[in-house]
Amino acid sequence: MDPLSITSASVALAAAVYKCSIEVKRIAGVMGDAPDLLDDLAEEVQLIQGALRGVEDALEDDKDAITRYKIEDVFSIAVKGCRATLACIKDEFELLFGRSDWKVRFMVLWKEDDMKKLLGRLDCKRASILLLVQLLN
Repeated sequence: MDPLSITSASVALAAAVYKCSIEVKRIAGVMGDAPDLLDDLAEEVQLIQGALRGVEDALEDDKDAITRYKIEDVFSIAVKGCRATLACIKDEFELLFGRSDWKVRFMVLWKEDDMKKLLGRLDCKRASILLLVQLLN
């Protein structure tokens, strides 16, 4: 992956992160007593956005770092993992999107374990991206 590919992958992932964040916040807004898990998901998504900005900034400063540290594959894995996890979250939230009845509250509670797993996956991917940022700095 050259710097342009990494930047475009990062921008595409950041767009997915942003969309997911909006949906999580919208669902949390619908449910006044939303579980802390929804807030955690929204925060994790924002942290991933920050980590991606860190990668972009580091690569702008040192474009040769990609080949020097051979990070193309590692970054690609982290980006694909984030995309897959965000797609799962998006699919889960599409079931809840725009509904404010009691069924939404039940579905969120019922899927809490699934959401915790997705949150854990996002946390791992964010950690991978942050390691790349540290390496690049």
